[in-house]
Amino acid sequence: MKKLCVAVGVLALSGACSGGGSPTGPSQPSIPLPQVTIQVSPNPLQASPKAASGTGGTFEFPVTLTFRENAGASGQITHLTGTVIRQPGNQTTALDRAVSLPFSASGSVSDSSTFQFDVSLGVESISWHVSVSGTDSQGRAFTASSADVTVNPPAMAPPPLPTPPVGRIELWGGANYNVFLGCFSCNEFAGDSVFNQFGPFGGRFSPTSVWNRFSDYGSPFSPTSACNEFAANPPRIVDTAARTYTELTLNTFRPFGNRTPAVLNLLKNQICAD
Repeated sequence: MKKLCVAVGVLALSGACSGGGSPTGPSQPSIPLPQVTIQVSPNPLQASPKAASGTGGTFEFPVTLTFRENAGASGQITHLTGTVIRQPGNQTTALDRAVSLPFSASGSVSDSSTFQFDVSLGVESISWHVSVSGTDSQGRAFTASSADVTVNPPAMAPPPLPTPPVGRIELWGGANYNVFLGCFSCNEFAGDSVFNQFGPFGGRFSPTSVWNRFSDYGSPFSPTSACNEFAANPPRIVDTAARTYTELTLNTFRPFGNRTPAVLNLLKNQICAD
C-alpha cells in the first residue's frame, strides 16, 4: 500500500514522507571586522624647533590620537606609522612605532605622543597623517588611516610698533642688505608681513624669514642672522619715511642695534626662542 502525505493547516508531516531526516539549525551571524576612525588633536598641529644645523634642523610636535570603533567589533591596535609630507616636492618620511591599544566593540582608545621630523631649507609647508594596523578578537588583521593634518609653526604676534606717517617699516638683510625680509609694521594678514606665519617672510620654514631657525636670517650661526649673538651683518629695520634704520639683532655690541623693549622681547622670546 502507498504512503500518503496529509497536510493539516500549514503543517506537513514531513517525517512520514522523508524517512525522518533531522532539520538543519540556523547559521551563526559573522562577526564584522573593526572599522576604526582616527581623530587628531590639535588640528592643525603645532611644531617647535628642537635642533639646528647649517642646512636644516629638527622640529617636533605633540599629538593626541583618539581611535573610535564603529562596526561593533573589539580588537587591539598594535602598530602606528606617522608620515610627514613636505612641500614642494611631496617629500615624505615615515616613523613607525609598536603600540598596544586594546579597544572594545563600539568603544574608543587614545594615545598621546611627540613626533619629530627634519626640515631642510626651501621647505614651504608641512602636513602629517597617521595609519594604524592591528588584529580583532578573532585574530583577523585590520588597518585604518587619518586624513592629512597641517603642521603649523608656533603662533606669532606682532609687536606694538608705531606706524610711520608716510611709508612703512621694512626688514632688509644679507651681506649687502639687498634682500627684502618683509614688512615689519604690517599686521599678520598682509601677504608680505614679517608676522604672517603663512607668508614668505613670516613662515618657520621660509628661507627669507627671520622666524626660520635654519635660514640665513634666523639661524644662531649665520653672520646675517638676527639670532646670532656675534652677527656681523644682522637684518636692518628700515623706516622708509624717515630714511633711517636700526638693526634687529641679539648682538649687544652692534651700535645701531634696536633696544626698544617691545622689539627686544619679540626677538628674545619669540623669533629666536628655542
